[in-house]
Amino acid sequence: MYLILDGRNVIVDIVEEAVITDRGIETSGTIYAKGLDLSILEVSEVPSGVVPQEYKYEDGQFKINEDYVQYDTTEGKIISLQDQIQGLQMALAELTILLAGGEA
Repeated sequence: MYLILDGRNVIVDIVEEAVITDRGIETSGTIYAKGLDLSILEVSEVPSGVVPQEYKYEDGQFKINEDYVQYDTTEGKIISLQDQIQGLQMALAELTILLAGGEA
């Protein structure tokens, strides 16, 4: 098992095979171009739950990447914005009722 690591030891990929060639780091499905600050490291096993970007490999240990930010898909952003809009519409309706002298 191989880890592809960036210059900050963040795990970029976890692969069965990786070799350094004149084109860069080659795996069974990807070529990481030369010039990217990447390295490969062979490990005996990867603990369950360790995934690229969310973990680092430092001092012989898998550690949570404190700088990781969850990628939010376009669909996820739309849902979040729709929820915010709905909350604002409800608040505006309550304010309108209160300003009109009614009870919310």
